[in-house]
Amino acid sequence: AVVGSNTIVEDAEGRKVRGREYPWGVVNIEDSNHCDFSPLRNLLLSHHMQDLKDVTNTVQYETYRYKKLTEMMGEDSLRCHPLAQMEREEMEHKNKVQEEEREKEMELRARMEGREEDIKLKELVEQEKLNLEMERIDKLRRELMEKKEAFIKEVNSWEEADQSFNFRPVRSEVSLSGKKHKYGLDKVIPFKFGRT
Repeated sequence: AVVGSNTIVEDAEGRKVRGREYPWGVVNIEDSNHCDFSPLRNLLLSHHMQDLKDVTNTVQYETYRYKKLTEMMGEDSLRCHPLAQMEREEMEHKNKVQEEEREKEMELRARMEGREEDIKLKELVEQEKLNLEMERIDKLRRELMEKKEAFIKEVNSWEEADQSFNFRPVRSEVSLSGKKHKYGLDKVIPFKFGRT
């Protein structure tokens, strides 16, 4: 038999225990010789505590909550079970998130396409600048080649003129010709005008 009590009484030996007092004596609910309360409590609280919590939360509390919400809001506002309502709200939330993701992706694609067009336009502008610069460099190269050719023609004409012009020896060179060998100056190349 199971005996429960929430009062503290004094037994025949003078100890204070949780139990019930009867005309024939005191029943101690903690003593397994008097009742089966302790083994039942251990069984329920030790082995089946999670089951008790789950059943209490999912069945008893949700039923109680459903009834209270129905009383507060009326029968028309809640036509389905709260768990079904939660599942429906979760699906609506998922759909909303997916729609927002699609919108963001489309917006991102549009921005990327705009950026790609800007990049292509910038590439065309830069290519045009490069082409203009290449044309300018080619023009400078042609001008330099023309100047070089003119310079070479001028040098050739000077050399032809120099060959046709006859230098006569200076008297100082004639008088030094014998001494050049003596002092080692015979290997010095005389300076002539018009040579480059």
